[in-house]
Amino acid sequence: MKVYIDLNIFDRLEKINRLNGEEKSHYVELSNLLLDNKLTTAYSNAHLNDLFRGYQKNPDFIDGHLENIKRYTNNLSICQYWGQNSVVWQYREIKDFFEEKLNEWEFEPNSYEELSENEPLLKSTMEIYKLIPLPPEFKKGYSADPIWGIMFPLSKIYNTQHSLQSDIFNFQSVKIRLWII
Repeated sequence: MKVYIDLNIFDRLEKINRLNGEEKSHYVELSNLLLDNKLTTAYSNAHLNDLFRGYQKNPDFIDGHLENIKRYTNNLSICQYWGQNSVVWQYREIKDFFEEKLNEWEFEPNSYEELSENEPLLKSTMEIYKLIPLPPEFKKGYSADPIWGIMFPLSKIYNTQHSLQSDIFNFQSVKIRLWII
């Protein structure tokens, strides 16, 4: 069986000896299934993106995280490359893939505002969006489902088209956390 697991699960597996009780037993079982090749998992470019954000805050721990993921995936990756319609399963050294991401990342914007830094027309348009309120129905989402506040925190505060676009930009990096393939 193939499973896609969240980076947080890899992190718990890395810290398995610090866990207690039932939680530890679940992770020991998962670890055994993965290491005994009864379950197969892969790392993805989404994992690398999440690791990069952590790397930006503190690069000291990245080697340990990469080694842990390599241990459980045997360098099997699943990736959808830019412009491709399907995913590719491949064996790719995670450290090399991460280094490639580091080299590419300098071209990626870190914030919604960064998208318009060198684009005066786009910057002006974004300023206009700060003046356009969201429809009143949008706020109903916050009382209907608590996830709304997690997905759209800026929109809750500022209630503008610009804040919604910023929230969507920020949210786009959140990946499906447990996906069984």
